[in-house]
Amino acid sequence: MLRKLLHKMISFLDRLAPGQSSVPLRKALSISIGVGLTLFVIVFLNQAYGTLSSDESIVVAVFGVSALLIFLYPKSKLYAPLTILEANLFASCIAFVCVYLFSAPLLGLTIAILSTILGLYLLDRIHPPALFLALVIVMARVNNVDFLFYPVLVDSSILALASYLNHSFLRA
Repeated sequence: MLRKLLHKMISFLDRLAPGQSSVPLRKALSISIGVGLTLFVIVFLNQAYGTLSSDESIVVAVFGVSALLIFLYPKSKLYAPLTILEANLFASCIAFVCVYLFSAPLLGLTIAILSTILGLYLLDRIHPPALFLALVIVMARVNNVDFLFYPVLVDSSILALASYLNHSFLRA
């Protein structure tokens, strides 16, 4: 009985969203190693030199998503080195303005997300994790502009370097 019900649920879900295509082991390993090394450097620097509060440390998740996407889609313009730097810095600046201007977090969050989307579109620097970065800064109510330099600029530079090295490795 339970087995039939489970089988029906699985077949229903398979019709809604077909399974993912298989990824060759070599590619899966290179993605995993690349993301792991990039995150290791980011986390190591944050632990060794950082003074992030527990609310602010969630920003590492943003950079983790970026690292994964850099290695998953290495030829995409969305994850090019300059795009990563510009989008993250722009999103951070917008988020800081919203933190200072709006005392209501929900209003600040809405304005930050909408402004970031519009700005990145107009600058032709769309980088989806940058929206998450703006969200984290507004939700954590980060009001220290030094956050723009560390961890945002430092960690974004590490991501840009990883993206550049990944592009160079693929061309070789």
